[in-house]
Amino acid sequence: MKNYSIPRLAGIALSFVLLTALTPSHNTHLLEPDWGFFGHKRINRLAALTLPPEMMAFYKPNIDWITDHAVDPDMRRYATKNEAPRHYIDLDNYGTAPFSDLPRLWVDALILHTDVWGVNAAGDTTQLFGNQKFADGKEQAYRKYFARQVLPRYYDGDATLDIDSLSAFLNNNGFQVPPQRSAFFAEHLSEHGILPWNLQRMQRNLTEAFRQRDAGRILRYSADIGHYVGDAHVPLHTTSNYNGQKTGQHGIHGFWESRIPELFADEDYD
Repeated sequence: MKNYSIPRLAGIALSFVLLTALTPSHNTHLLEPDWGFFGHKRINRLAALTLPPEMMAFYKPNIDWITDHAVDPDMRRYATKNEAPRHYIDLDNYGTAPFSDLPRLWVDALILHTDVWGVNAAGDTTQLFGNQKFADGKEQAYRKYFARQVLPRYYDGDATLDIDSLSAFLNNNGFQVPPQRSAFFAEHLSEHGILPWNLQRMQRNLTEAFRQRDAGRILRYSADIGHYVGDAHVPLHTTSNYNGQKTGQHGIHGFWESRIPELFADEDYD
């Protein structure tokens, strides 16, 4: 990879997000290949070609890398526990549009769909927190605890919680809970996909890579975010009926995302 200087452009990371969205994109419910390799590579390549001239100085010499690595997130699905849910969201699980009860911020969405359990000295397991209303201003205190203690463990794949930190939080905020000897959490958000919140995280990562002028990370995050934005524009990525399995249309996923682009992209798609 050549070492190109990175132009100082405000909103440069967001520009790439928006431009990838201009080009059309499975619910990547585990083994279904979203957009197929052909589709994802084509989307990333065309997105790079539509960037403004200031960005072309960096992206055009690296366009083959951006294209070839457009499928990296799909490759990670088979090796990384939390990867598959990043490609889809089953919106039919959350009522009807505009899904006003679905939190827009990642930490709020995860809190809403995560239970925290404690185990006392006798070995009894008790649910301490879940989808509940807080009184006396305790909601913000729990949000801060969750962001500091639970969220990092979600990314690490570790469901156990530090019992000292939990005990301190409970005592300092007046929660009447018997002493616990251990604690853990169980989240249910990933069962229905986390694509929109993953895009927020990817945008922050890409923006920070630009700030650090880190060419390697810029390329890696650009290729990844092109993949996820592409996924977000597939209707089949927004429904639990992602492969027509509920409506007698089994196989529609591969037909929509792989076969059709392979047949018509070169001649009929702009």
